[in-house]
Amino acid sequence: MAPKTSLFFLLSCILCVSAFFRSKPQHVQYSEPKEWLNATYTQRIDHFNESSVGTYAQRYWRYNDTAINTTDDFNMLYICGEYTCDPTKLRTGPINYAKARGAKIWVLEHRYYGESSVLYKYGKGWTTANMKWLTAELALADMNAFIGYANGLQNKTKANWLVVGGSYPGALAGWFQHVYPGVATAAWASSGVINAIEDYTKYDYVELEASSKSGADCPKNIAMVTADIERIIEINDTRRDNLTKKLNGLSFHGSFPEFGDYMYYVADIFASAIQYENRTGLCDMVLSDGWKEDPI
Repeated sequence: MAPKTSLFFLLSCILCVSAFFRSKPQHVQYSEPKEWLNATYTQRIDHFNESSVGTYAQRYWRYNDTAINTTDDFNMLYICGEYTCDPTKLRTGPINYAKARGAKIWVLEHRYYGESSVLYKYGKGWTTANMKWLTAELALADMNAFIGYANGLQNKTKANWLVVGGSYPGALAGWFQHVYPGVATAAWASSGVINAIEDYTKYDYVELEASSKSGADCPKNIAMVTADIERIIEINDTRRDNLTKKLNGLSFHGSFPEFGDYMYYVADIFASAIQYENRTGLCDMVLSDGWKEDPI
């Protein structure tokens, strides 16, 4: 079963129409490589509370127009998700499409990730109480406000926009068309996660089928080491401390996490490798002689 903390993120995705808000950028600085221009935009923390005056610096990038022949009225907004945004590591499909069509390319970092994180400004930790601004509604309102600001930079009140995202940002791209109709001309939603399923065991079956392509022993060994880790945690002896050290200090700031949360991180080690096209490398590792000697 997925941990409560990850479910909180998905269950927060409830749609509603928000107020429109625009503000001014803070500063501009150039990043490497030079074709990407990097700046921050002063974004409201809470778009729906008129008495709230808190803001945060949301990072964004714009592809240098001198590198391509851009049209006057076509913009693409690439939405980054639950990671530190890096415009040099984006999916190339949408970027190449935008370049071919002469679009002005913008990239927006999510409000809770990377250097844009709301929590950086206030020095607060990742507690449940501090997740109140981590909602799909507020992320959508950020996109709406940013597009308004970017239109202003082009001396326009309205322009043609294509909003693009994959996975969680894919859901945001699709929802944006519904919540803010007319702001964007179109949305490109790839693998949008639009349904919150609490006990999503089918994902595990996908991992099983994929890893089985390297032989039956690959998923078998993954299952065995996962079971060993579960037993070590349940016994709660000195081996648990050694286990945490081996998992790169996964001690959660000195306090051991809930069992479900911990096992989520363990499972994600294998799931990420399979999902992001490294199944062969993963299975080569778990089938190696070194793995048999000390799998954990």
